[in-house]
Amino acid sequence: MLHGLLYISDRALTPEEICDTLGLARSNVSTSLRELEDYRLVYRQNYPTSVFKRAAQMGSRVLALLAKL
Repeated sequence: MLHGLLYISDRALTPEEICDTLGLARSNVSTSLRELEDYRLVYRQNYPTSVFKRAAQMGSRVLALLAKL
């Protein structure tokens, strides 16, 4: 869900915005964002607060992996 939200969003989102939109706990969002960063599917942009954006390059292998989740 989280990656899908970042994928369809037209701008970077803060973790708080993600929590509010998806109704998830902050700890779950943080863990999920860290995992997506490890897979290089999203990246962190540091402004006054951290915001996350999806990575521009997404191959079919990544989409297949996400479909299994």
